[in-house]
Amino acid sequence: MWEKQFFASAMRRFFLNTKSFVTKFSNLKRFRQIISVLIKYGFSNVLHDIKLDRYINSARKLITGYNPEIESISRWQKMRMVLEDLGPNFVKIGQILSNRPDLLPADLIIELSKLQDSAEPFAGDEAKDVIAEELGRSVELIFKEFDDVPVASASVAQVHRAVLHDGTVVAVKVQRPDIEKIIKTDIEILFNLAMLLEKFVKGMDILNPISIIEEYNKAINMELDFILEASHIEQFGENFVYDDSIYVPIVYREYTTSKVLTMEFVDGIRFSDFVQNASEERLKKIARRITRLIIKQVFEYGYFHADPHPGNIFILDNDRVCFLDYGLMGNLAFKQREQVTEILMGIADREAGKIVNVLQRMTEIGYIENKDKLEKKINEFLKKYAGVSLGKIDLSDLFYDVINTIMSFRLKILPDFFLLIKSVVTMKGVISKLDPDYKIDDYLKPMLYNFYYNKHVNPRKIAEDIYTSASGLISLLRTASDDMRELFEQLKRGRLTISLDHKGFDGAVSRFEKTGNRIVLSVIVASLLISSSLTIAALIMMSKINIPEVNGINFGFVGMMVATGLGIFLLLSIIFRKS
Repeated sequence: MWEKQFFASAMRRFFLNTKSFVTKFSNLKRFRQIISVLIKYGFSNVLHDIKLDRYINSARKLITGYNPEIESISRWQKMRMVLEDLGPNFVKIGQILSNRPDLLPADLIIELSKLQDSAEPFAGDEAKDVIAEELGRSVELIFKEFDDVPVASASVAQVHRAVLHDGTVVAVKVQRPDIEKIIKTDIEILFNLAMLLEKFVKGMDILNPISIIEEYNKAINMELDFILEASHIEQFGENFVYDDSIYVPIVYREYTTSKVLTMEFVDGIRFSDFVQNASEERLKKIARRITRLIIKQVFEYGYFHADPHPGNIFILDNDRVCFLDYGLMGNLAFKQREQVTEILMGIADREAGKIVNVLQRMTEIGYIENKDKLEKKINEFLKKYAGVSLGKIDLSDLFYDVINTIMSFRLKILPDFFLLIKSVVTMKGVISKLDPDYKIDDYLKPMLYNFYYNKHVNPRKIAEDIYTSASGLISLLRTASDDMRELFEQLKRGRLTISLDHKGFDGAVSRFEKTGNRIVLSVIVASLLISSSLTIAALIMMSKINIPEVNGINFGFVGMMVATGLGIFLLLSIIFRKS
């Protein structure tokens, strides 16, 4: 937490002077392009608010393709169009942030969810250069065949079909050249705009745009690491190694680096083609299969594909389902899976109290200030679904109601919970294309109760919990006897020391020290005054009885002056301290 605060603080200090704002960018052309697109879609008032008026006129010259109909659309639609106009990197920003409804308004999340990650492919020769640089060998030495034309192209990378020398057909995912540099430039610009928004736009600190850019920075750096994605694929494959209904491609580690990912080439039917050409019976079969696979990922393994949209799903032989693109994965510990189960059961049973209790346990501090108000709010939106089966409920609307309620009470919830919501909502959309009449609650509700029963009511599970607790207690008792023996040994030898870690006393200690110092100073001043007065009085008496004059009287006056000066200093320090 402190790293985040330090980084944000340092960035604010560095870019505080807006006069030198633009000169701090490594790419002024890109900055002007971003400004011109913001003006094109009607955000010049924002630029005015953050004191960038002087760049508006020059940026207007770059505006192309203005459409008068822009004025009639909502600001959230405009923001989506801004990202689309600025290119693939900004589209990726929107896609990543669409997973964080805790950071952005719900209406904006809906718009960002519409973004499609596609980009113009880069040249095959450039892809070969990246591969050669990363793997230390030319493409000809690594692959028997390599298709220059990619089979897919997105903002971060593109995929080429290739054949190894042993005849294995592989898919080679190659990161775009200089993409890290491009992303760094865009993030630098966005950080500056975010800081100016927080500084000059009233109420913007509540939205916290700096945190939003930091979240994107963190997420995109993970997606740029293909070694991490390779690990995701392997772990996902281990979870389903004995499940014939799903297929996970093999990763070839010897041909994989942080910028090149080589895996088995999946030759199947695209989801969109399958929906158009498959029989009704097969469509229903795949709808049930995908439902089971997503739920199994979440509740059995706690490790799930966070973006199972139609473009990431292939149907293979024997109707096996294959998910692609493992760059973004969600992870839920057992405790969090229990909490999600209880929330869904609370929704299914229309029990607001159960939902509130779970949300309280899910928060960072484990406490909700207005718990009764939250329960009332949840009751209100549950009434909308009264008498409606879970299968007929629009999960998008339901989950956005939950999210809006959470955010209105400013509850801090684990980010993976929001990834799960997006995954489930996306799954609902996929299933509706396969079988519009499919009732997910026919599968979901029994599964939830089965999961809860197996983990809490199942006698075998109870026995396992008792055994685990008993083993822990026995281990504790064994170590406790040794600890007590050591404690008494130290008492005998007089070596027992007690360390106290006090908190909140620093201010009090400081005040006591200052008070003590003033008392000491007061005693010194009084001593000097008394001793100096006595010295002067004694010397005057000595002169009256005809004792020869001595110079000690001068020391008496010096003592008086020092005491007076210290007294004035002490008095002023007390006065200013009170004020």
